[in-house]
Amino acid sequence: MSMKISKYTFLLPHEDDCTVIYNCRTEGIGIIKNELADLVVKCKDNLEAVKSQNASFYDFLVRKQFAVPANAIEEEEVIEAWKKYDNNPKSFSVFINPTLDCNLNCWYCFEKHVKGSLINEEVASALIKLIDRKVIHEGVKQLGFSFFGGEPLIAFKSFISPLLKHAEKLCVEHTCNLYVSFVTNATLITDNMLEELQKMHVAQSIGFQITLDGNEHFHDQTKVFPNKKGTYRLILENIRKILAHKMPITLRLNMTNLNIESYFDVIDDIASFSSAEKSLITIDMQRVWQDRDKGSLNDFETTQIRIREAFIQEGFKVNEIKHIDKSRCYADQENHISLNYDGRLFKCTARDFVAHNSEGKLLPDGTIEWNEKFTKRMQHRYGNDFCKKCRIFPLCHGGCSQHKLETLNIKNQCIRGYDKLYIQKIIEDRVEYLLEKLT
Repeated sequence: MSMKISKYTFLLPHEDDCTVIYNCRTEGIGIIKNELADLVVKCKDNLEAVKSQNASFYDFLVRKQFAVPANAIEEEEVIEAWKKYDNNPKSFSVFINPTLDCNLNCWYCFEKHVKGSLINEEVASALIKLIDRKVIHEGVKQLGFSFFGGEPLIAFKSFISPLLKHAEKLCVEHTCNLYVSFVTNATLITDNMLEELQKMHVAQSIGFQITLDGNEHFHDQTKVFPNKKGTYRLILENIRKILAHKMPITLRLNMTNLNIESYFDVIDDIASFSSAEKSLITIDMQRVWQDRDKGSLNDFETTQIRIREAFIQEGFKVNEIKHIDKSRCYADQENHISLNYDGRLFKCTARDFVAHNSEGKLLPDGTIEWNEKFTKRMQHRYGNDFCKKCRIFPLCHGGCSQHKLETLNIKNQCIRGYDKLYIQKIIEDRVEYLLEKLT
């Protein structure tokens, strides 16, 4: 069979007389001699020449999928793999806003809070009917709930607790795995709540995402109660309560040019956590999007790296700053919904939960009625022709389907604004990340 070098294969200079060979579709990576890299460049469209000169290297290229059949339409193969994942009938996940009310008011929050809002019995009953059908009749084996908001724990007693008890019984009876997460400000956490969760059969699959906004000084300018009382110390106290119940936490650090240096103080505040507690925490450093155009990007990233290294030195797991997340967005998946307290359905949770963003509704009988916005999302979720021709298509995906919907008017250019230099940087950062994982 005639072979060619995959269009997703890259060669990058390495140390001394070596070159890194990397494929962004398979994530295959290796280090080869420069003369072999030169051979790849010289014979990329005629691998028979490589085979005749170095049969073992040719076999390596084919075996590691740096080379593919000459008639391969690689972007179609990428999309087919995505479709298999996105359309998995054995998985069903629900992001739930049981309320859009919140007991705090953070300046950067994009949600429009609705005071007094709360999921009612009709919507809750419809959700029960939906998950019953998915598990009992459609054979779902992975059921996931993520409680969002607003502050979801406002509805813990009235809605979340009864739902989880029903779901746990359902999953035990039908051999289905249940995964639960809470995106919460953590101010409403109580021992009784955690003890109730811990008694559940699925307690090991319950996790929390909690945000800090700098050290106590900066955080308490952002997350305050209506009486202006700060929340930093309360949140740290409740984090330890969660850890005492052996539930994992993603500790999101919202960073701005003003507060970034203060995270060294946060390290001091939690450095005394036990190794067992630290093992349950993943530090997730994120820049607040409203702050991205402020200050020097290079200075910001340099400080981020220093903070990351300091957390690691104290025994914490920390996200890789340069890591390109290859995972598919939940909004692109057929078997995922975001349910608002009023029964309206959404796909993207990074936009306001308002009528014009809604993509359907949950009907009283537990069935779903999608609208044209959902249909359009599904039509465009795998990118336009320009994206499909790009050499980093398997890495970038052309962005999420929400971004694709909002850039339908852009033709014949990158909808994310990437030029060749930035694309090269993405590849270099990815290779650096993978090599670090190997060492």
